[in-house]
This record gives sequence, C-alpha cells and structure tokens, in this order.
Amino acid sequence: MVTLKALLLKKNYLRLLLFFLVIFSNLIFGQNQISGIVQTENGLRIPNAMLVNVATGAKSYSNNIGEFYIGAKVGETIRVLKDNYDRQTITASLNGNFVVTLVKSAEEIEEVTVSNIKVTGNIDDASRLKTDDSAERLRREVGTPKAPEKPREKAPEMTKNVLLPMLFGTLNVDGLYKIVSGKSRQMKSLYRYEDSQDDLKWIRTRIDDSYFKSAEIPDDQINSFLNFIMVDPDVRRYVKARNEGGLIVTMEKHIPEFLKRIKKD
Repeated sequence: MVTLKALLLKKNYLRLLLFFLVIFSNLIFGQNQISGIVQTENGLRIPNAMLVNVATGAKSYSNNIGEFYIGAKVGETIRVLKDNYDRQTITASLNGNFVVTLVKSAEEIEEVTVSNIKVTGNIDDASRLKTDDSAERLRREVGTPKAPEKPREKAPEMTKNVLLPMLFGTLNVDGLYKIVSGKSRQMKSLYRYEDSQDDLKWIRTRIDDSYFKSAEIPDDQINSFLNFIMVDPDVRRYVKARNEGGLIVTMEKHIPEFLKRIKKD
C-alpha cells in the first residue's frame, strides 16, 4: 500500500524535477518563455490555435481559454495559425506577454447538407443509403470544407511536445506540467468519453428506435447494443465518417451475437 509519506515525497520530487528542467533550459539554451492570448476581433478567446517558432520549428497550441506559451529567443518570429482565420506573425521580445488578434478569413464556404434520411424499421430506408461515403465524395467534388475540429486543447505527449522541443532549446513548461501532474492523461480520457457520447447521439439521431425494435432489440438495450458494436473498428470508421449506409451493413452483423448475449443474461 502506498503511504501518504511516499506520495508527498513523490510530489516534492516531481516539483523539484520541474524546477531544475526550467533552470536547465534557461541556462543552457538561453531561451525565453513568451506567453499571451489568442483572440478574435471581438475579444473572444480562441482555443487550439497553433503557434510555430519559425527559427526552431517548435510548436505550441493555445489552451481552452486561448492562453499560450512557447519558447523563443528575442527577435525570433512566431507564426500564429488557425483554420478559417488569417495568419498572424509576432516577434519575441523580453517583455513578451502578447495579445494576438486573429481576423476571420475573407472567403468561407458554408457546409452543404447532403442527406436528411433517417433510417427506420422500413428496409426501404436502409436501401436508399449507399455503403460508400457519398457525402464525403460530394464534399471533395464541390469543394466544401470538412467540419472543423472540436475547439479543445490538445493533450501533450512527452516525446512530441516536451522532449523534441528541448532538442531545439525550447522547454514546454505547460506541457511538461500537464504530463507530470497526470492532467494530460485525464484530458485524453475525457476526450474519448466526449467523442463516444457524440457518436452514440449521432447514431440515435440518424436511426429510429423502430429499426432496433424490428431487430428484436429491447428499448432498454439499445445503448448497450451500440456500445457493444463500437469495439468493431469498421463500425467506428463508418461512425467517424458519418456514413449511415456502411454503419447499417456492419451493424447488422453484430445483432445475432448481441441477442444471444442478452438472452443468456
């Protein structure tokens, strides 16, 4: 059993390690840690904006409230990029607490809704859907942009976000803290849960309950069935692509096995 004393010693050790890493970065590489916020013209914070140190190639991202940190020497150029916004450039300075304002790009193409079919217990509904991703194919032909990624902070990785930047003389203090404290792991778990809930909600919106009833799946077992089939990589792929036809075809293969399981229970 881990004692309270051992936990306190571990916590103090991690703090000491973080302190020495910061000192090491400043003494050896002579780097400054510039910080600031990324916002819109209306003052709204912009999360997940990418910042790139042109001189070193080091990258960082604004967090969920638009704050950012990135290593840079005085005079180095930092580019700030975000989908659907014009790129901005700042120059690192000693008093580097920056406010970066991004302006919306002049041209935006609205996303086209291709299909409004909702699958019911009627087999004719399922036959109207194709197993290929016609919506994605039309998107490419028309030039409609993909739906934007969720505006959330990326969970840092030790190799990619901490160790590699250190080779170029940059210490990602924020990323290191999130990894050492366990926050990065918590963020990944939260994102997986949020994504799974969004996927289940999309399926329930697109496929009527009468479809499951016709397959003899009880109402109170529908969500259990959906969680059961989500272990199949093909199911996850079709759900991610929002391809109802491919989902239906793949999903039906799992119905007999699920019915056997609930009958045993």
